[in-house]
Amino acid sequence: MKILGLYAEDYPWDVRVFKILGGLARDGHDVHLVCRNLKGSQGTETVDGIICHRVGHPAWPKVMRSAWSVPAPFNPAWSTIASRLAHDLSPDVILVRDVPLSPLALDVGRATDTPVIVDMAENHPAMWRNVVARDRWKIPSLIMKNPSLVERFEQRLIREADAVIVVIEEMRDRLIALGAEPERLSIVSNTPDLGDWPKAPSWFGRSGPLRVIFVGLINPMRGVGTVIEALGLMGSDREVLFDVVGNGYNLDDLKSQALRGGVADRVVFHGWVDHDRLPDILAGADLGIIPHQVSEHTNTTIPNKIFDYMAASLPVIVSNALPLKRIIQDHHCGFSFQGGNARNLADVLSELPERSILEGMGENGRQAVEKHYHWSVDYDRLIRVIDRIVAVGN
Repeated sequence: MKILGLYAEDYPWDVRVFKILGGLARDGHDVHLVCRNLKGSQGTETVDGIICHRVGHPAWPKVMRSAWSVPAPFNPAWSTIASRLAHDLSPDVILVRDVPLSPLALDVGRATDTPVIVDMAENHPAMWRNVVARDRWKIPSLIMKNPSLVERFEQRLIREADAVIVVIEEMRDRLIALGAEPERLSIVSNTPDLGDWPKAPSWFGRSGPLRVIFVGLINPMRGVGTVIEALGLMGSDREVLFDVVGNGYNLDDLKSQALRGGVADRVVFHGWVDHDRLPDILAGADLGIIPHQVSEHTNTTIPNKIFDYMAASLPVIVSNALPLKRIIQDHHCGFSFQGGNARNLADVLSELPERSILEGMGENGRQAVEKHYHWSVDYDRLIRVIDRIVAVGN
């Protein structure tokens, strides 16, 4: 089978592209990917079995590559490469990652009579509304990340895409409410490969402060500042250390906040680490935390890290974003707090039960991953979607 993928960022690396397109390549399919080239990589290169066709010549200055490769459906740099590959390869299916490039995928699919699958990992209208609301330079944001425009893209893909895959039930229900046909929607979630996550050792014999860990991209919507504030509000009955693994544009602000709040000795900023190092890093933690602000965006998506924490046998503390709270309640594997409410989070941290109970909650999470939330389950769903779409096309 031949698959043509479209992805609006550089590859490598993205865990979802690796799992979906890389998995198809490892299964012997001929997989091509049109992607961006901000890093100045080779124009054409095979990575993880995926043949990458990058938009932007590696010899150009970065500012020129950036302007040339703006991932918009009306950008001829993207449409030229995608159209040429679709005509040359005659792919069995086009798989586009997320909404912004979906009009291009639909146009190319229509011109070449190729079915299109849209992978909606994010609620882009809600996400872009958050960006515009927080950005001081609103005019450029409204041009590049216009919520109204991406809403129109979304309405079109609901009508025309042969299949749409989403990451969580709440997003599926949202699209149905917007008019999507339920039979064209499938859940392919952001779950881990169990082979990458050996079962964590028992907590028996551990002592000392509880180590709470956050892993991921850092920005104000991720709520890391709420955790730092909560540490300063806690009493002295329970000692908690906070490990922050990741990077982002407000990292220096968070370090300053920890100093001002008198908790710099309890917060460790590790910086970014490669994904394959996460199992070892999480093995040294006691609890994982996802303190995301609650919004329409976080109520309709799910971060990889909740399943990574659960795979590592860590109980999870989450904000009350709908999918996060539902999962930890359904599987009795953690605690929730009111997103953005540092006082409430401080109370949750202060009242954590003894380690034996926490270990049992971590085991509940691990069992849920082993039974439901691992990549072989979601990959099987993906293959069924592709096989169904290709069979209809033939």
